[in-house]
Amino acid sequence: MKGTNLVAFLMALLVGGTVFLGVRINSRMADLDRQMEDIWYRLDQLDDNVRNVQYRIQDTLEAQASLLSAQSWEYGEVDLNEKQVALSWSLSLKEYDPQLTQVALVWDGKEHPLTLEGTQYQGTFSLPLFAETQIEQLVVREGGQVRTQPVEEYFSPRYDCLPSVSMNFSGSGTGSAKGNGVYSQSFNGLISLSLSRPQETSCQIQQWEIVFSLDGEEIGRQQVDLSYTGQEGYLKAGGQHSMPEPQAYADGEYSQLWYYLKDSWEIPYGSTLMIWGEARDSMGLIHRGPCQIVAVDGTGNAQWDGDTPPEAAIYDSQGELLWTADPELWQ
Repeated sequence: MKGTNLVAFLMALLVGGTVFLGVRINSRMADLDRQMEDIWYRLDQLDDNVRNVQYRIQDTLEAQASLLSAQSWEYGEVDLNEKQVALSWSLSLKEYDPQLTQVALVWDGKEHPLTLEGTQYQGTFSLPLFAETQIEQLVVREGGQVRTQPVEEYFSPRYDCLPSVSMNFSGSGTGSAKGNGVYSQSFNGLISLSLSRPQETSCQIQQWEIVFSLDGEEIGRQQVDLSYTGQEGYLKAGGQHSMPEPQAYADGEYSQLWYYLKDSWEIPYGSTLMIWGEARDSMGLIHRGPCQIVAVDGTGNAQWDGDTPPEAAIYDSQGELLWTADPELWQ
C-alpha cells in the first residue's frame, strides 16, 4: 500500500508540474505574442513616419522648383446655347518682369494667353460643356527664354456644372398573351427619380411627367405631384414607410422623387411599350430616360427590359439633344 501511495503521489506531482509548466509556457507565449504585436505596430508607425517625411521632402522640392507662388481657378457662367462654360484662371509667378514676361496655359495643343492684372496673370476661357478638358502645362516666355511647367488639371463641366438625373422602376409586373393578337401587361410599383447636384448649386426639379408610348408614339402622360403631400402619398401607396423630411422639400434640398405606378396596357403583337420619365429642372434642362420597356414579338412572346441607363439624356428647352450616356457603359 505504501508503495502504491508513493507512486500515486509521484504521478500527481508529475501531472501538477506538467500543468503548471504548461500554464507558464502559455503565459510566456502570450506575453511574446503581445510583444511581437507591439513591435509590428511600432514598425508600421515608423514606416508611416518615413513615408510622411518623404512626402514632405517631395512637396518641398516641388514647391521650390515651381514657377508659381500661387494659382486658382473657378467656373463661371454656363452658356447652354453655345454649349460652353467659362473658366477663370489666376496665378502668381515667383519671378517675372511686367514688361517682358508672357504667360499662357496649354490644352488641346494650343496656347491660351493670360494677361497681367496687378501682380497676377489672369484669363477667362470657354470650355466645351459636354467634353473633358485637360490643362497640360504652363508656358512662361521672357525675352528669348522659354520655361514650362506641367499643370495636369482635368475638367469635366458636364458633371462639375450640370445636374445628373436617373430614373428607375422598382416593383412587379405581370403579362400574358390574350390570343387575339394582343399582349396584356401591367405594372405595380414605384418609379424613382434621383437628382445629383454639382457643388454650390441649388438646381431643383420643377416638373416631372411619366410618359407612355407605343412604337414611339405617345399614348399617355401623367404629371407627378412634387409636393410633400403628393410624394408622401406615392410612397405609402408603394408600401414604403421611410418618409423624407418636409423641410427638405420646402428648401428644395431633396435628392429623390417618386411616382406610384399601377396601370395596365394592351400591346399588339410586334409592338413595343415604353415607360419613360421627362423632368425639367430650374436651369431649363430637360432630362429624359426610360424606366421600363416591354417588346412583344409577332408570336406574343414578351421581353422586359428594365436595364435603364445610369443617367437620363439631357435636352435643351427646344428639345435638342445635348448629351446622352455612352451605351457601352451600361448595356
